[in-house]
Amino acid sequence: MRLAVADPLTRAIAGSDQGITWSKSSTDHAQRLIGYRRIGAYPLYVTFAIDRAAALQPWYSKLLFDSSILIPSGILLALVTLLALHGARQQRAALAQLAAETRERATVEAQLRQAQKMEALGELTSGLAHDFNNLLTAIRIYVDVIHGALTDAKVRRFADAMVKEIERAGNLIRSLLMLARRRPLDMQAFDVNATIRGMEPLLRQSVGPAICIEFDLAPDLWSVKADVNQTDVAILNLAINARDAMPVGVLRIATANVELTGEPDGLAGPHVSISVTDTGTGMSTETIARAFEPFFTTKAPEKGSGLGLSSVYAFARQSNGTVVIASKQGEGTTVTIYLPRS
Repeated sequence: MRLAVADPLTRAIAGSDQGITWSKSSTDHAQRLIGYRRIGAYPLYVTFAIDRAAALQPWYSKLLFDSSILIPSGILLALVTLLALHGARQQRAALAQLAAETRERATVEAQLRQAQKMEALGELTSGLAHDFNNLLTAIRIYVDVIHGALTDAKVRRFADAMVKEIERAGNLIRSLLMLARRRPLDMQAFDVNATIRGMEPLLRQSVGPAICIEFDLAPDLWSVKADVNQTDVAILNLAINARDAMPVGVLRIATANVELTGEPDGLAGPHVSISVTDTGTGMSTETIARAFEPFFTTKAPEKGSGLGLSSVYAFARQSNGTVVIASKQGEGTTVTIYLPRS
């Protein structure tokens, strides 16, 4: 059989003495797999041809067999992998939830212990404070009577000093009553910014000339519902604490509208923040943890009773708000009061 020059078999024979190639018949146009081999040195070749379908049938059968095993195995492996990933995600989520619940439980337990301590101290101090307040009232009346009858200027100065000490003791009693939460609050809506502006002369006099006071009062500040007088006392307490933390420096009082979402102390919704920041010595972590404890103080005995921050905290909680301390040793302290919007 003579082959055309352009035939694939002709080109294959021209390139090697034996091999396999695909070729299309010129008679029936069927594509066949042809194997060929040259006989010795003669220009003679032995060929064998098989139809394309017959040639590929074993390969198709093997492919089908392999696919019938590999595809289900692959699907199963993918499913197992997805299930493992899903389980791992669920496990991580469960561990994260457990950690969050553990932290929340520890926080709640600490708050409960603090509440129990405050309640016990409140029960103890409330009765004593009322009785002592009655005694102070009687003493003040007698001192006023004596003061009016005195003619000696030197003795009158001693009487004036007694009056001041009685007033100081009265302030301490008010702090104790606030701590015990037995003093009713006169709740009303008011503008915190206006209150702070009205306190400016008192604040400057209280902290002294060595400390610069800066105000950053938010415009369009929401009104709050609280006791105006106790708010004044709380801000003044924080300013005096800031003064005691720095012989010289800057005291910054700021207000802002804030939307709380569960923190701090479970508060949520619109609140007004009142922040008092100093550039003083700051607090350690241990001091911050005990700062709201009644009678706890790092000041000298003659400089503090340990009731300043605890009474501020009691006032804020009684007003459905809270107080937060942010501080770092050597970098100052910020104490923020949160009061609910009216």
